[in-house]
Amino acid sequence: MKPNAKPYLIAALLILAGTIGYWLLNSPTAVPPLPSATPPPAPKAAPIQAETAPEPKTVVLPVGIIADAEEESLPPTLELQTGKLPWEEEIDKVLAEPIANPMKARALFALIPHLPPTAWERATEEAVQRVPNADYNVVALPLLINPQANTRVLSILFEDVMSRPESLHLPALLSIARMPGHPFAEPARDNLSHTLGQNFANDWAAWDAAVRQRLAQQQR
Repeated sequence: MKPNAKPYLIAALLILAGTIGYWLLNSPTAVPPLPSATPPPAPKAAPIQAETAPEPKTVVLPVGIIADAEEESLPPTLELQTGKLPWEEEIDKVLAEPIANPMKARALFALIPHLPPTAWERATEEAVQRVPNADYNVVALPLLINPQANTRVLSILFEDVMSRPESLHLPALLSIARMPGHPFAEPARDNLSHTLGQNFANDWAAWDAAVRQRLAQQQR
């Protein structure tokens, strides 16, 4: 290269460098786009499930525990009494005595106050079955005309006397009708009125006369 050409070369290089620098300074710089100001969409909420009641738990008890629980809930077993009841034995004891029927009837009537109420009817029925007509006024009538006697006992006696001859039941009915406090006073008067065909109200003398007349007529 010639010595005079070097300055031209340097000048050309400077011009080229200036041109490149000018172009670089005046060309737009690529700026990355700014993010959008619109907020990102909110994440979707998970669907809310309705609360369900927890299923009851099945508790399995041992067999022995279940059996014990069932046994405790049951009422106690009642032991049934076999054989005769004590009051039945008392009545049967009187009936087995080797004595006459009127004596057995007396013993049964005397036993009634000492027996439970459930035994009164049977004792009375057994007694009246063993009272002959000839002994009625002595054995059974005193209990029949007693207004303090038990109503169930009196009911059996009243039914029994009505099945006996008029010579027994008419005087008995008159004695009962005269007692205002007797449970069978009114039925006795009604039966007297039905048999005699008359009603004398509280005229006891008239009732007595009518009964005597009726009995006298039967003896003819």
